[in-house]
Amino acid sequence: FLVSMAEHAAGGATPLVVLAYSPGSLLTDPWAAGASAVLSMFFSGQETGHAAADVLYGEVNPSGRLPLTYLNSEADGTPICTTAAAGCNLTEGLSVGWRGLHGAPVAYEFGFGLSYTTFGYSWASAPAAVGAADSLRITLSVRVQNTGGRAGREVVQLYLVYPAAAAEPPLVLRGFERTGVLAAGGHQDVAFELSARQLSTWRPGEGWVREVGTFDVVVGASSRDERLRASVSVA
Repeated sequence: FLVSMAEHAAGGATPLVVLAYSPGSLLTDPWAAGASAVLSMFFSGQETGHAAADVLYGEVNPSGRLPLTYLNSEADGTPICTTAAAGCNLTEGLSVGWRGLHGAPVAYEFGFGLSYTTFGYSWASAPAAVGAADSLRITLSVRVQNTGGRAGREVVQLYLVYPAAAAEPPLVLRGFERTGVLAAGGHQDVAFELSARQLSTWRPGEGWVREVGTFDVVVGASSRDERLRASVSVA
């Protein structure tokens, strides 16, 4: 049904907006290519009709973000274990979910979301290491400005690139904040603080150990929409 509707919409002038009610990730190929828009609702409760109508009619500017990755095809995901009786070897390590797919082609990445307006990012206060030992932390502040013509909220996402010796995935989510409703041209400063615990990794026999070396602090509108990056050395 969705495929035939998308094909119809792709060849005609009638817009097709798909409201997808799903508990998890969707496979969007091939039907989504013919849709004018896709609104992913997950399982949004008894007021979902009113919520969807408010977004579709422009009463509310959407600010939701994907908590997972939408794949291009089922073959791009982790294969289902077919040897359960004999046991399954889990070899992904820390690179599970979106972190294992980072850099690979996907339909929509972790943290992705659209808006009726646009936002610009700049450092209000660049990342800096403060304190020492277990009290060490990284502080930063991001200025978010509504550069479009509609009021709306933005979800600012904070990621870390660990020193290579830590053997962490290429990108790790360490925080996110949603702004208030920003009028066109308005701005808000969003502050983050990363504790020593958030700069640590788990080592068998040692527990949580704070890593030393150079971290890259990455701020973006999604895991692949990088807006700001700065390096911070931690001793």
